[in-house]
Amino acid sequence: MSHTIYHVHGIGDAALDGLHAAKVRMTAARARMMKQPPMPIPPLEIPEPPELPMIRGCGLAWLGSSRNATVVNLVATDEDGRTATGSVGRTILRMLSPAEILELTQQAERIADELEAAADAREAAIDRIVEAALQDADPAIRALAERMSAERRADEERVEWIRKYGSRRLQRMLEEGIEHAATYRDERLALERPEWRYMNHVPGRYEEPRNPPETAFDLLDEARKTAPDARILYWMVGRSCEDCDAGDCPEHGDDRWVRGYTCIASFLGRDIVFRMADDGTPPVLQGGGND
Repeated sequence: MSHTIYHVHGIGDAALDGLHAAKVRMTAARARMMKQPPMPIPPLEIPEPPELPMIRGCGLAWLGSSRNATVVNLVATDEDGRTATGSVGRTILRMLSPAEILELTQQAERIADELEAAADAREAAIDRIVEAALQDADPAIRALAERMSAERRADEERVEWIRKYGSRRLQRMLEEGIEHAATYRDERLALERPEWRYMNHVPGRYEEPRNPPETAFDLLDEARKTAPDARILYWMVGRSCEDCDAGDCPEHGDDRWVRGYTCIASFLGRDIVFRMADDGTPPVLQGGGND
């Protein structure tokens, strides 16, 4: 147990909250600085990251090569001169005085302010480039600009959603600059479209429906409560039955397919299906063919 002034007064790691917050802000701002317009729109120069504050071997440092660095880490050097990064808060608390912690935090907050202002200016410059490209006579340039505008809006929406609703794990991945697209999509689907699943996570195949039963329309009404663009699909999946796999099933005969109806919609640019079982069984079953 460390007996620093922080623990004596019951403060503990809370003394580093401001430094952690500035670290997250710097990482997010630097990630914004790394973005480029798509080719053939000319790229913008990426500036070198600023030098981060350090006192007696403790403070903040960029992770990665200098020009491409995007993630900020805590750094601590102990009494024996050993330096470590990452979860080193207790070492920093032991090595630095309260005044030094405060000085580190204030310097980090100033750098975070500067990085965020630079990121705002860069994004404004990209906006001007995109706006000009949208007026370009070349349809390919216009298409690229339109795609870039859509991607940027989606990226801003992703960051805002994670900060408001994401799990602690997802928020940490965002903070640390770790790729997290699949986790983001899964968490957002679970929160905003309960009972829906991504189609590529479900076994089976589908066709357009013909003459669906009334129960399929009841299902559609339920699906549209969370996904207004939902429509009916006819779904087929092979039975998870050992006798069917062997081609000799006394229960199912020659018909090794489960058939029925589900609903499809779009979410975050991907197809989703409604109330599907893990094995691909659709919620509204039909014994016969698609007729």
